[in-house]
Amino acid sequence: AIIIISGFTASIASSLTVNQLGGNRSDISSFKEDPLATVSGSATEEWLKEHFFREVTAYASLDSCEAALYAGEVTAVAYDAPLLNYLAESDSLSRYHVLPLKYNLQLYAFGFTESMPYDLRDRISVELLKGTESTDWEILLTEYGLQKE
Repeated sequence: AIIIISGFTASIASSLTVNQLGGNRSDISSFKEDPLATVSGSATEEWLKEHFFREVTAYASLDSCEAALYAGEVTAVAYDAPLLNYLAESDSLSRYHVLPLKYNLQLYAFGFTESMPYDLRDRISVELLKGTESTDWEILLTEYGLQKE
């Protein structure tokens, strides 16, 4: 009974928090005055500093950011969307929700040595394109709440 009641209480508190945060938070700039957590040395930390976010605390890991959020030390965690989505989805108490805010879009690439044969580079590029243009890739993105940009 205690577990059921605590779960019920947590879901109500979570709903209220999401409604309070999500109601008027249409972009990242609405968090400029709030205490935010991010991972130390990340591109997000640099971006928040460059865009004059006032209360940014950088923690050693995403787990530390989660602990600060849970303790109420920060209003939100700003970091990579796939990792935050995973954190929210793996939280069995549904305490966390990821708001659909996008900022600081980053694209990734592979670097190859100059000594790598051109035909091998071409084959790798073709296989990567085949993979990212496939239906399986679309399904994978959907499973993690992502979409092609």
